[in-house]
Amino acid sequence: MNARMPTDLSVDQVDELLAYLDLSDDDFERIRSLTELLEGASGEVADAFYDHVEKFPSVAASLEGHRERLRRVQATYFDQLVHGEVDLDYVGSRQRVGRTHARLGLDLWAYVGAFSKYATTVGGLVKSDARTKAQMSDHWEALASLNKLIFFDMSVSNQAYLDATLERLATKEEQVRDAEAVRDVVDAVAGCRDTKDAIRAALSAVRASFGWSYASFWAYDPESDALRFDVSDGEVDEEFDAVSARVSFSHGVGVAGRAWKKQDLVFVEDLGQVHDCPRAPVARSAGIRSGVCLPIVVQDKVVGTMDFFITDRRPLSEGRRGALRNVASVLSSVIEQQRGMEAARDAAAVGQVLKVLSEAKDPDEALRESLHVVRRAFGWTVGGLWSLPEWMDLSSGPARIQRIEASGEAHPAFERACRDAVVQPTEHDGTIGAAWTHRRLQTVHDLAQRQGDVRVAAAREAGLRGGVCLPILDGDAVLAVMDFWGPELSTPTEERRLVLTDVANLVASTVQQLREREMFARALQEFGVELRETSVDIRDTMGEQSVATQGLAAAITEVTTTLEELRAASGDALEKAELVIEQAERSVAVSSAGSAAVGEAALSMREIQQQVGEIADRILTLNEQTSQIGDIIASVSEIAAQSKMLALNASIEAARAGEHGRGFAVVATEIRSLSDQSKDATSQVRQILGEIQGGTNSAVVAAEEGTKRAQSGVELAERSGSDIRDLASSLESSRESANRIVNNARQQNIAIEQVSEAMGSISDATQSTADGMKNTERSVTRLVDLGRRIAELTEAYS
Repeated sequence: MNARMPTDLSVDQVDELLAYLDLSDDDFERIRSLTELLEGASGEVADAFYDHVEKFPSVAASLEGHRERLRRVQATYFDQLVHGEVDLDYVGSRQRVGRTHARLGLDLWAYVGAFSKYATTVGGLVKSDARTKAQMSDHWEALASLNKLIFFDMSVSNQAYLDATLERLATKEEQVRDAEAVRDVVDAVAGCRDTKDAIRAALSAVRASFGWSYASFWAYDPESDALRFDVSDGEVDEEFDAVSARVSFSHGVGVAGRAWKKQDLVFVEDLGQVHDCPRAPVARSAGIRSGVCLPIVVQDKVVGTMDFFITDRRPLSEGRRGALRNVASVLSSVIEQQRGMEAARDAAAVGQVLKVLSEAKDPDEALRESLHVVRRAFGWTVGGLWSLPEWMDLSSGPARIQRIEASGEAHPAFERACRDAVVQPTEHDGTIGAAWTHRRLQTVHDLAQRQGDVRVAAAREAGLRGGVCLPILDGDAVLAVMDFWGPELSTPTEERRLVLTDVANLVASTVQQLREREMFARALQEFGVELRETSVDIRDTMGEQSVATQGLAAAITEVTTTLEELRAASGDALEKAELVIEQAERSVAVSSAGSAAVGEAALSMREIQQQVGEIADRILTLNEQTSQIGDIIASVSEIAAQSKMLALNASIEAARAGEHGRGFAVVATEIRSLSDQSKDATSQVRQILGEIQGGTNSAVVAAEEGTKRAQSGVELAERSGSDIRDLASSLESSRESANRIVNNARQQNIAIEQVSEAMGSISDATQSTADGMKNTERSVTRLVDLGRRIAELTEAYS
C-alpha cells in the first residue's frame, strides 16, 4: 500500500487497522486456502447480508430499487475477500459502500448486524463442509483469519458511514457540538482493544463533551436475566457506588430497565419521580437532578445500557437525543466488532486448548495443562483446579474439595485463602461448591460481594472481582472444577458462556478418553502377562505328557511282540485240540444219554463266548482296550488251568478204562503240556501288562462281570460232566473234556486276535496323540511369543 489513498483513510491508518486485527501474510494464505471451498458461495453470503438488513421496514424502504445492484457489488467484494485481495482499490470500495448505506438512511446498528450475519453465514458454510471434528479443526484457523478480514471490512465501512452521518449532523451549532461529541466518541473508541475499554472511552467522551457528572454502563447478564453494573466514569459518592455495585435491574424496572424494555432513549428530568430505582434517591441526595439512559443493541438484542446523570434540570433537545442515539449506534457497532474479534480470539483459544489436550498423555496432565492454557488464552489473572483429595473416592467420608493446581501469580492473601480452603460440594459453600452441585457454568459478577465464599476478604484485598467456575463432568459425576478470576466485574455474553462450556466439555471428553485408554492399557498388559504365564505352564505340561506318551508307545510295542508269540502258541494248541475233538467225536455213541446235558453245556459256553465278545467291544477306546487285555489273559490262564485239570481227569478215567483208554491218556498228556505252555505265556503277558495296568483300570467292572458269567458256564459244564459220568462210561467223560478243550482253545485264539487288533489301534492312537502334542507344543510356543509381544506393545502404548 504505497500509493496515496483515494479516500479519507490514510495508508498509516489502514496499516494500523491491519496490525490491530493481527492480519498477517499467514492469515491471507489461510484465507486463500478456503477459495475452493467457498467458490461460488458469494451470492449466498450477499443474500444473507441484505436479508438481515431488510428485516427493518425503514431500511427496506430506503433500499428499494437498489438491492440487486448492491447485492451484486457485495458478491464481487466477497470473491475478492476469499482470494485475499486487499489493496487500495478494495479499501476504497468498502468506504464507498459505507457512504452509500449512510446516504440511504441505513441505521448503523442494523448495518453492523448485517455484517455479523455475513460472518455467521461464512462460518456456517465452512462448518457444513466439515463432516468430522478433525475436519473442522483443519478449517478453524482459516475461518478465524477470514473473520479478521470481515472485521476489517466492517471497520473501513463503518468509518465511512460515520463520516457521512456526522456531515449531516453538523448543520447547527448544537448539532455541530453533538457531531463533535459523536466524533470524539468515534475517536475515543478507535484505539480500544476490548469491549470494556471501548465502553469506558465512550462514557468518558460523552460525559466530557456535554459536561455531565457521572456515567455508567450496565451489562445484560443472561444467567440472571437482568442488567448488572459493569463500568463507570465520574464520581457521585461512596454510598452511591455501594448501591450501584449490589443492585440489578429487571426488564422494565428502573430507568435502565425501561430503556431496555423500550429499546430507545429514556430521559428523566426529575429523578425524584422515579420510585422503582434504588439509585435515584441516593443520587438525589448527592445533588443529581436528571438522567438519561440509552440501550445498546447488537443484532436485535439489548446487550446493555449506558446512563448519564446531570446536576441541573433542563429539557433534552431532539438534536441532543439524536446525537446520543448516534453515540449508542457507534458503541453498538464497536461492541459488535469487538465481539466478533472476541469470537475470533475465543476460536483461537479453543484451538490452543485442543492442541494441549491432543498432546496430553494422562488425565492428570490434561486437567492441569488445560487449566494454564485456558487462563492465558482468555486473559484471566489467576486460575485454580479443584477436586477431591483422592480421585472420586468417597468411601472415607463426605467429599471435601481442595485446590490441587494453581495458575497465574495471585496476591499472597488470595493465594493463602485458596491453598487453605476446603469446601463441601454444596451450593451454599462458595462458588466452587455451587459449580460442583449444579454441574454447570457459574459466573461470578463480583467475588467481593459473593456471600458464602471463604475467599471474599482475600479477593477484596487482592483486587480480584469477576470470574467463572467450570465443572468438568463425566456424565453426572464431577471430575473437577476450574475457576478463573480477574480484576474486572464479569458479565460474560451468552456466546462467551457457550464457548467456555464447550471448553469444559472438550476437557471432560479428553479426560474420559485418557482414563479409558489407561484402563484398556492396564487390562491389555495384565492379559499379556497372564497369557504368557499360562502358555508357559501349558508348554511345560505338554512336554511332560509327550515324554509319557513316548514311554507308553514303547510299552505297547513290547506287548504287541509278546502277543504275536502268544498267538503262535495258541495256534499250536488249537491244532492239538482239534485232534482231541476228532477222537472225542468217535466216542459220541458211547454216551447218547448225556447229549442233553452236553447241549446245555455248549449253550452255556456260547453265552460265555458272547460275554467275552461284549468285553472286547468295551475295550475299543484307549483306556478300555488296555484294561480288558488283563481280563482276557486271566481267562486264558483259567482255561489253561481247567484244561490241565481236565487232562488229569482224563488220565484217571483212561486208567480206569484200561486198554480202551490208552489213546486218551496220550492226548491228555499232550493237553497238559499245552496248558503248561499257555500258563507260561500268559505269565509273561501278565508281567508286561502290569506296566500299563495303572492306566486301564476303568474296564475292570465289565471284565469281572464276564469272568463271573464264564465261571457260571464252567460250573454248569461240570454239572453236565457229573451227569455224564453218572449216565455213561469214561469215554463219554473224555469226549466232554475234549469239547471243552477245543472251545477254550478257540476262545483263546479269538481273544488273542482281538487283543492284537486292539493293541494296533492303541499304537495308532498313541502315535496320533504324540503328533498332536507336538503340534500343540508349537502352538503353545507361539502363544508364549504372543504374550511377550502383547506386553511389549502395552508398554509402548502406555
